[in-house]
Amino acid sequence: MTVLELQKLANEKLGEGTQLEFGRDMLEISCPHCDAEAEFFTLGKVDRISKAVCPHCDNKRRDKTFYTIYGNVSFEDKTFAQIGVPKFDIVWARNQETLIGFEFNEDAPDVLGCLYQLPQE
Repeated sequence: MTVLELQKLANEKLGEGTQLEFGRDMLEISCPHCDAEAEFFTLGKVDRISKAVCPHCDNKRRDKTFYTIYGNVSFEDKTFAQIGVPKFDIVWARNQETLIGFEFNEDAPDVLGCLYQLPQE
């Protein structure tokens, strides 16, 4: 599922103006000097120093942290895995006082392994 697809679904469920929220800070690293595609990571899972220099033009890159998505974003056509959201995670949708979670449970077998097969009571 792409960011745009989930934004549309969240707007259908909660109304226009819904924002998506992550349970952690996310990091976007981009180069203002060349057209290299931006990279995305979960903050804390990346060594910022090793990513500071653009591998394409050797100039310093910019980083931006975020934990919400509201409106149009440059990465709306990317999947959540492509922007660094971990497997079997929850992305939240909020509109004013209403909050709902979207669980990415298709990754459950990969994350839970043999625990995924345990009988449910």
